Amino acid sequence: MLSLLTVLVLTAAPADFDALRARALAAYEARDDRRARALYTQAARLRPEHAAVQSDLGLCLMKQGRTPPPQYFLRHLSGG
Repeated sequence: MLSLLTVLVLTAAPADFDALRARALAAYEARDDRRARALYTQAARLRPEHAAVQSDLGLCLMKQGRTPPPQYFLRHLSGG
């Protein structure tokens, strides 16, 4: 059963990167992998240089049996 805080975080409109990341984490902890992946993807688009959000997105993808090619991560690490 979802806690009230988790429900509120999942339904709040994301105002910024931090809000998106918080919603993604709440979805991940609620085992809503599809929603977590979508939210982490949005956050990664806002801040592609943010290593933690890239790592979290990678974990979501791995849980779903989907992994991006190594070039994806190298591109983001190099800032390109």
